[in-house]
Amino acid sequence: MCDPRVSTGFWQQFLPQFWPNLAATLVGVFVGVLAALAVDRWKDRRTRRREELEILRIVQGSVLLNLDLFQSLKTLLETKGQKIPTAPLELGNLDAVFPRLAAISSDLELTGLVGAFRWGLRHIERTLDNLVNASLTPFGDLRDPTMKAAFQKRNEELANIAVSAVDAVERLANEQLLPRLAQVIGREAILQTPAGRQAD
Repeated sequence: MCDPRVSTGFWQQFLPQFWPNLAATLVGVFVGVLAALAVDRWKDRRTRRREELEILRIVQGSVLLNLDLFQSLKTLLETKGQKIPTAPLELGNLDAVFPRLAAISSDLELTGLVGAFRWGLRHIERTLDNLVNASLTPFGDLRDPTMKAAFQKRNEELANIAVSAVDAVERLANEQLLPRLAQVIGREAILQTPAGRQAD
């Protein structure tokens, strides 16, 4: 058996050291977990910011391409329905990246502008489809001058609607979306520099 004096001495030496060591270990684990979570959140924010920047560059390229396409489209539409406009708009990239942008971006204003531009492109496509359908389906006998004039008037009105839609989307892009994209992309590019990373 153990000598009671030895076991009492052990506990008298062990307990005063045990509680501070236990407390230090628990504090260390708690601080370590908090630090690991903070680093993980920081890395996640940084990864999301980089991904958002890449998406915004794709959006900017798509907007600029569509603005170029608008010029061709306007030229076709100036014929007031005499030529059928078949200039395709670029929606593929916007459709591909918009859901992800909406999921990761904290800039609701910019996400709303991109969504409005995308909707505007869809509206232009629908308007052009209506113009094409109207051009291909005349009503009545076009040998009759009255019917021919009515047919031409309908095509001119649809062309004017399409021009108005293009003008509205073009104004949105030039006056709001492109300046906002330039502002955000420029700010993010600054954050990618070593001086910007220190401020982060």
